[in-house]
Amino acid sequence: LRKGRYIYSSYGISILRELFPNHRAGLEYYTPITKNLEISAGGRFLNFNNTSVFILTGHLGSYLGNWWIAARPFYTIKNDGHVFSATGNVRFYGPSGVDYWGLEFGYGNSPDEKNNAFQLADNLLLHSYRIKIEKNMRITKSNNMKLTVSWVNEEQAARNFQSRIRFEIFVNHKF
Repeated sequence: LRKGRYIYSSYGISILRELFPNHRAGLEYYTPITKNLEISAGGRFLNFNNTSVFILTGHLGSYLGNWWIAARPFYTIKNDGHVFSATGNVRFYGPSGVDYWGLEFGYGNSPDEKNNAFQLADNLLLHSYRIKIEKNMRITKSNNMKLTVSWVNEEQAARNFQSRIRFEIFVNHKF
């Protein structure tokens, strides 16, 4: 928009409606508070066959030298319940601005969780706890690689938890 202000918006329709929301939308407004501090406020909407879910969210992020610290809460509003969840990130950037070490903490489930393959409405009310360590590095001028290891303890059904450890490798190519 202007002077560091921008809007995130998204809309999606599912063709596999038994697995994913029929419709999914998001809108969020970001604005700087100071040179190194940014906040946002917005929401997400998920429409399933027999229910709709509204999620209020925001973001607070700050650069302190080579450090980036951020927090994002989610407040999920569903017909049969309300749930709070949140993520927190800490990153230490190297001189290139691409290389960093990161640590992420999370509580609860969120519609922005990219590792959750099935975004069923009932899953958004289940609890989970996670911690992730990540290393992002430049391989070549056009290629980056990120390595992550995470531990997740997630509720599969009410009061039934399962733990898992996940290793991931991401390779990004800039065209």
